[in-house]
Parts: sequence; C-alpha cells; structure tokens
Amino acid sequence: MLELKKWPEPGAAELRELYEHVNQKYCLVQLPLPLPEEQTKNYLNAVHTGISGDRLLLTRGIFLDGILIGKAELNRYPDMDAELDIVIRNEYTGKRYGLEALAMLLEEVTALQWCTSVSAYVHRDNMHARKLMMKAGLRQGRTFQADILVPDHGNYRLKTVSGYEYHLDIQEVKR
Repeated sequence: MLELKKWPEPGAAELRELYEHVNQKYCLVQLPLPLPEEQTKNYLNAVHTGISGDRLLLTRGIFLDGILIGKAELNRYPDMDAELDIVIRNEYTGKRYGLEALAMLLEEVTALQWCTSVSAYVHRDNMHARKLMMKAGLRQGRTFQADILVPDHGNYRLKTVSGYEYHLDIQEVKR
C-alpha cells in the first residue's frame, strides 16, 4: 500500500539512501553524492519546520509497504503558487507510484487550501515525469532552458538543460 508520510526524523540517512538510488541525470537540481553534511542539515531543518527562507515547504516521504521509495515536495511562494519536486527511486519509476503519490499530495494541499496552483519543471528527456504530469492533470506550458551546476568529481561544472513547465490550478482539483 502506498502512503505519504511526514519525512522521518532526523532523516539524513533516509535522504542519502534515496538519492543514491535516483537517476539524477534528469534532475534539474543535481546533488553531489554523498550529500554534504551541513547542506543536508539545513535542508532537513527546512523540511521539519516547513519553512525555507521566505517560503513554506511541504515535504512527504512516499512509502510503499513501509519502504521509502521517494519524496514529494511543494515549495510555496508568497503569492500562494507552489513548485513541485517529486523524486522516485529508479526501480520504482514508471509503475504509477509517482502518479498515486502526486494525487494524494494534491488532495492534501487542496483540503488545507495550502496553495492556489502547482508548477513543475521537467527535463525534456524525462519521459516518466512528463507522462506523470500529464496524467495528473498538469498542463504542459512553455519550454525553458536553464543553466545548472552539476557535481563533477568534487567540483561543479555548468550545464545547460532544457525542459517543459507544467501547471495546475488547484481549483481544477476540486472539481
């Protein structure tokens, strides 16, 4: 059975384990592995308090039969728009777990009136994520190009990626 739960505390081991089994090739934020300790502490503090700078953060672990298989997160801006990040372990992608988790997350934020819209930015080659967004009711919008820093043997290098923006007004979920 698939469940969304608050991120475990303290949660660093779970976070490291998750990202060791994620194909970061398609992630727009690529993380150095192992995750740097200080950055991990700061991130987990934001996860557990629900506050990241001037924004609110809603993070849920995606559990399948008690096993952590992913993470779904919304980062809410002051205008009540939220940006989605969903990560699923490699061996669980393409099996509709992300779709089910996203539906549960959208149901939760709709009930809480937590945000008014959700946007997601997806790497152009990430077909699983693109299908997930469309099946979840998010509409494909503009294409984008972004420069990202990619971990590279202890350093970072600049890489340009392109992808698609997906958007959903929460009012559409309520219907």
